[in-house]
Amino acid sequence: MYPYILKDFIEIEALLQVFANGWVDITIIHWFAALFYTVSNDGERYNPCAFFGPNSINGEMCQRNPEEVKGHILGVYELHMDKRYFLAPYLANDHWSLFIISPAKKEVFILDSLKGNKDKNNYLLSNVIEDVFKGTKFTWSMVECKQQKGGWECGFMVLGYMMEFVYTYQENFPTNIWRTTRIATQKDIDQLLRIIMPWFLVRMFPNWSHAIK
Repeated sequence: MYPYILKDFIEIEALLQVFANGWVDITIIHWFAALFYTVSNDGERYNPCAFFGPNSINGEMCQRNPEEVKGHILGVYELHMDKRYFLAPYLANDHWSLFIISPAKKEVFILDSLKGNKDKNNYLLSNVIEDVFKGTKFTWSMVECKQQKGGWECGFMVLGYMMEFVYTYQENFPTNIWRTTRIATQKDIDQLLRIIMPWFLVRMFPNWSHAIK
């Protein structure tokens, strides 16, 4: 997944927060990204997407050490030059969004559950991406994706966006793309958790599998 070995862990409190509709910790997003990458690169089918590490590209890193962010992006890109899409779960100012980058097609898509009137200039990561791919004139698109009602749902929304892209939208993307800005309901988030959390726990904690069943 990365051009180096990376160890990460999830605190039990972070896991409990997910079940309680709380803040989705960066480690949760990272582990899900790793799972989506692993499952879709299991040899059964070719998966055209790779992932950038959320810890390595977040807003604080983009502001404090953009050269390190560039190094991470370039390293992952060079490792996965056969991939068509690079997913970047991006955390800045306590808000999650998702970048889908297609260097081959020279396109970047931003999914933000608090989209409003934002454009690429509202995200520090945009400048870093353009610096990494100097000479490539990207077309930037703000995707018409589900929006959040409150101030806590953004992490759940990004989990949903990643799952939907890996299992649905990457086929014929961007012809096949999100096309709704309706407000996500509690039912939507509960349904997402029912789908992803048992699968997540079984994959990441196989010794729990009997209890989960």
